[in-house]
Amino acid sequence: MINDTTAAADAAFTDAWDQYNSAIERFEAGDVRDACGKAWNATRGATRAAALAHGEDPQNTNHISSWIRRMGRQEAEFAALPLMYSARAQFLHQQACYDGHIDDPDIPDLIYETADYIRQAQLLASI
Repeated sequence: MINDTTAAADAAFTDAWDQYNSAIERFEAGDVRDACGKAWNATRGATRAAALAHGEDPQNTNHISSWIRRMGRQEAEFAALPLMYSARAQFLHQQACYDGHIDDPDIPDLIYETADYIRQAQLLASI
């Protein structure tokens, strides 16, 4: 039987994948700024989904950031996730979405590699 925590985490991961797919569509349509926003939402959502799977429900970006840093310290195999999260927060969220700087050469990779981040968050959710 699936409990409420598992159902909430699964729904949050589904939403993260939907956001990612939308990011790719927007990027390929030439709307880089919107793609960055959607890729950031996918990153944040996948991180929150992993937290939900662990019985926690961080409600804002600061709490989500704290949670992923803590998990990166506790679980050695996921030590890179906090850095991946922070890079996306900086480039996709702050620089691209808020500041409109969409010409950074790393942005396309950060958008496409969001799928790898979601997969890592799903693995983290399963431990």
